[in-house]
Amino acid sequence: MIHYLCKERKKKIDKPQINEAISSQEMIVIDQDGQSLGVLSRDQALYLAYDSGVDLVEVSGKAVPPVTKLIDSGKYQYEIQKREAKQQAHQKTGELKEIRLRLKIDNHDFDTKAKKSQSFLDDGNKVRVTVVLRGRENIFPERGYAMIVRFVEKVGARIDQEPNKMGNRISATLVKQTHAKDKDI
Repeated sequence: MIHYLCKERKKKIDKPQINEAISSQEMIVIDQDGQSLGVLSRDQALYLAYDSGVDLVEVSGKAVPPVTKLIDSGKYQYEIQKREAKQQAHQKTGELKEIRLRLKIDNHDFDTKAKKSQSFLDDGNKVRVTVVLRGRENIFPERGYAMIVRFVEKVGARIDQEPNKMGNRISATLVKQTHAKDKDI
């Protein structure tokens, strides 16, 4: 069986239980003004909701007894989506940038790549340093590890993921140093 995944997955939104879908027999009810009406039975709470022309929405189903609110359900779901969008906007997601090196790199080229990776780190991104070994260079992987250590010292970063060899490549992930204690590599 083959499963196809689309690039954009729709986010599953947990919809709160509304009106008759609420299964609890007793609940704490909060009115439209935010005042607590106390613990009421399900029938009393539904009667209050229908009488005031709004929905009975379960705000916290994990509480004992669950907390419900007399509010328009569409308005409540809109507030939840707005709050989640605001939280997502404040999240900072750093990208992973890659810098490739060879064992026979010139000093000036090495310094240029170090400066570029420093600018990536200053922007809040992670940097993956990859040393590509070709041909007979694969016999001396310790030279590749030494180059990564030299690169880390030049940039002044902290190793997030230790160097490891996969095939003819040696890779390590770097992040920006945040504290004085991070300078120990």
